[in-house]
Amino acid sequence: MSDAFLHVLLVLAIFWAIWSHFPLTAKVKRHRKLKEILRFLKHETRMNEDLYPEDLNAELLALRNETKKALKDKAIDLPSIEEKVDAVHKKIPRKKYADWGARIEGFVVVVAIAFAFRAVILQPFKIPTNSMRPTLHGINVYLEDDSKIKEFRENYLYPIYFGRAYFSNDVPVIGATEQLKDGRSFLIQKLFTRTFYTVGESEKNEFPGEMKQLGEAYQKWSSTETPEADEKMQGYVETGDNLFVNRYVYNLREPQRGDIAVFETKGIRQYDGSKLGGQFYIKRLAGTPGDTLKIDSNRDLYLRESGQTEFVKMDQIHRGFAKVMSKENGYNGYKRLDASERYRYMIALNNKIKPEENMGMNIWKLTTADATLFYKEDGFNRYLIKAEFSNGYKMEFTEDADIFTLGARQYFMLGDNSFNSLDSRSWGTVPRENFMGTACAVFWPFSKRWGWADK
Repeated sequence: MSDAFLHVLLVLAIFWAIWSHFPLTAKVKRHRKLKEILRFLKHETRMNEDLYPEDLNAELLALRNETKKALKDKAIDLPSIEEKVDAVHKKIPRKKYADWGARIEGFVVVVAIAFAFRAVILQPFKIPTNSMRPTLHGINVYLEDDSKIKEFRENYLYPIYFGRAYFSNDVPVIGATEQLKDGRSFLIQKLFTRTFYTVGESEKNEFPGEMKQLGEAYQKWSSTETPEADEKMQGYVETGDNLFVNRYVYNLREPQRGDIAVFETKGIRQYDGSKLGGQFYIKRLAGTPGDTLKIDSNRDLYLRESGQTEFVKMDQIHRGFAKVMSKENGYNGYKRLDASERYRYMIALNNKIKPEENMGMNIWKLTTADATLFYKEDGFNRYLIKAEFSNGYKMEFTEDADIFTLGARQYFMLGDNSFNSLDSRSWGTVPRENFMGTACAVFWPFSKRWGWADK
């Protein structure tokens, strides 16, 4: 389901909403009423024929045929048919709780359709982190003074429109803060995230976020203030963007460069063997199978497709990369990995399956179960300069650039906020089967990012 197709659906929905409110003519009203009566009669004759007496079945069938005839013959009087329907309706035997049964059945059907739609077409997804900022925002903490907070609290639309939850709490001084147990019900905890804590002998504080957001608020506060016992830390937590993920699109086409894609982290491990911190990640797809990607010291991203000899700047390929490489409006380009962020030497040493080899020129070779790694010795430290994995993935780190080459069915994912993104640079590639869908549209909060996800 492409974005163009979704645009068409939106236009059709608006057209239908306008058309449904147009005043109806007497002819259209009569036709609709007869169709409604016919549906009722069809339901009764088909669903309950074996339960009703023969005379009632015959009456229902005769009335059904008369209604069909009235749809074609405008001379037949509608009120007379309505009177006959009312009369026959009174003769229909009703079981105890029959209406409740129909309602429950309808509810089950609606829920089943909703779950099927969510699983196959559009699924809600909340952005947890700021790895895609400023394209998409995760959860953010802001501090404000008394006057600002008072102004915000008086405007009841702010929490609704911008997803803001305000706080005016005791400062969580390190060493004097105790986190309290959340005694609320499981459902309430899931709907409204809160952290409860005390500072020394203070009363219980309620913070509208998780402990890590409370820590972020304190870090911001302490960078400008000196903690005091009677101080208050004031501000608000702004929810991450909530968007719809188009789950059907990858049934129609393969993932493409520039897609903002949601994928499962199942089977993906960091180089130390630990799992990624979350079941789903959202990043921009930068490389497809066979591609070679390069990040240079100017924070630009380049692509060399399989079979090509020259690198091409990615800002010529998709406007998403062009925004990041512009280094404007909150974008900072693509960051090269520091030596400490690569596959660390001590981890490789613990995973080696062969003795370490001295290749000369201060270069050492380590072989693990799934990779051949080359480290350069610099004083007391050794840092990765090249890696060749058994699945075809390769990394190379030179003085001028970081270079990544993909194997079959491998995809390279990058966050738009490259300086604050744990992505393929740090843990490798994503297999094809892990892709769930593309970011479609932000439906809440109603910020400037509301609407199509990749404007």
